[in-house]
Amino acid sequence: MRTRTSPKNQDRLFAALFKPNATPVTKVDKRKPCSWIPDDDGVWQTNCGQAFCFTDGTPAENGFRYCPYCGRMLGAWSKS
Repeated sequence: MRTRTSPKNQDRLFAALFKPNATPVTKVDKRKPCSWIPDDDGVWQTNCGQAFCFTDGTPAENGFRYCPYCGRMLGAWSKS
């Protein structure tokens, strides 16, 4: 087993991790709540652009008080 990595592999790894067209990370205002809305498939779409799936219940019924993605408190949500 090789223990060293070649510079060529390091360059490829760096290029894959730090793509120039990647979306920049923006600061999130922690004072505003993160709202979650379920779609037709039961996947909860978050206000911060992520998605989460519960097998049963709402975020509150599953003990969620904060968004695991952005860290903001969970705000209003609606269940269809």
